[in-house]
Amino acid sequence: MIKIDSQFTKKVGNITAAFGADLLASGSTCIPNLLLNYYKKMDLSDSEMMLLIHIIKLRAEKNVFPTIEELGRYINGGEERARTLLSELIKKGILSVTSYYDFDDKSTLDGLDFEPLYEKLSELWACDKVKEIEAAKNILEKNMAENLDNSEDDNLLVDKEERDMHYKKTSNMDNICMVFEREFARPLSPMEVERIRHWLDEYDVVLVMEALRRAVLMGKINFRYIDAILLEWSKNNLTTLSEIAKYEENFQQQRRMGTKQKYFLGAADKTEKYTIDMDEKKEKAVCEQKEKHKKIFNALLMS
Repeated sequence: MIKIDSQFTKKVGNITAAFGADLLASGSTCIPNLLLNYYKKMDLSDSEMMLLIHIIKLRAEKNVFPTIEELGRYINGGEERARTLLSELIKKGILSVTSYYDFDDKSTLDGLDFEPLYEKLSELWACDKVKEIEAAKNILEKNMAENLDNSEDDNLLVDKEERDMHYKKTSNMDNICMVFEREFARPLSPMEVERIRHWLDEYDVVLVMEALRRAVLMGKINFRYIDAILLEWSKNNLTTLSEIAKYEENFQQQRRMGTKQKYFLGAADKTEKYTIDMDEKKEKAVCEQKEKHKKIFNALLMS
């Protein structure tokens, strides 16, 4: 028979509750899974990764440039080890030091910049995505080839060119739908698949993928925005990426020239107005002078 002290149980319960309260109050640090997956490929050691996690934590606490003393509290080896690891992170192009503007104090201050980290991470992610798409494409091509070879209805694909075109179109359609689903982070509806099929009938697959890329970069991942991009290119008879790049470059140049022309025209208008005003003043002065001479002449006659 074991006797349990009710007072002791109460104390244990209070300690657990206090721990739970502190656990929630202290917050949590969100580390992207991509960073955890790729940090080895970025040539980061476990110690460097641990320091980077603490720097991310401190940034969430509005500490943009933690001191070596602050970092040394979280790393085995203290300040010297933290200084060495931080130097390695900067040397490897993971972090950089840049200037930030403090709107509260209306002053600039130095801080650690994560942009180099994001660039390296995005490059690794993009490379893996290309490999993933290529692997999926190879599988689809292999399956499609086997299905076509085993097809009993050869009358539908008698001509070799027609067969190759059908094969390429089907393969592109499957690949593009996979890419769209990944970017939209959800399965496509039958109507959306039909919309993509319509795009592939009207536009080159490269243009469709470029329109999707631009929609993702602009944060407007929807079919209406992509359709508007493709329609704009179609209206301007743009059928290749090089034509699109040249068109946008010309548009930007015309826009800059338009601003300059507007400025010069404004200056010319002001000059012309100034000239007109001066001519009016001169004409008025001449009239006043003639009137003055006329009054003097009349006065002499009357005398």
